[in-house]
Amino acid sequence: MLNKLRSVKLGSKGFTLVELLVVIAILGILAAIVIPKLMGQNDAARVAKVKSDLATMEQATQIYAIQKSIQATTVADLVNGSYLVATPVPPLQNFTVHDSTGATITMIAGPLQIYTFSVKDGTSRPIFSGYAPGYFIEDISSWN
Repeated sequence: MLNKLRSVKLGSKGFTLVELLVVIAILGILAAIVIPKLMGQNDAARVAKVKSDLATMEQATQIYAIQKSIQATTVADLVNGSYLVATPVPPLQNFTVHDSTGATITMIAGPLQIYTFSVKDGTSRPIFSGYAPGYFIEDISSWN
């Protein structure tokens, strides 16, 4: 029995050091290409979430105003009236956006990030506030 194990061990093939180094080098090159492309995606995802939340709230606000003949003044109005399934939650993490003017805006995490409403020209609009001031939905549509 012991002789059989020794004969199997001596006859088995494995990877050579050169083969292992080639595979590691290829993985390193692929990582060097892919990782930088993925680095900025977190901010882009957070911006997309805020845009999506505000667009959904904007539509719900318009439907609310048409059906009730009054403007919604809080997010709770939309949730309680079944115009939104739940209160949208902001990303709650720091993220940076670039607007169409080239300005860089850093949104600060924590209790400063909220969805709220602002009345402009007699119309109640949902806004996202990452820090003072809030941004109307038209303003964040230019975020990159």
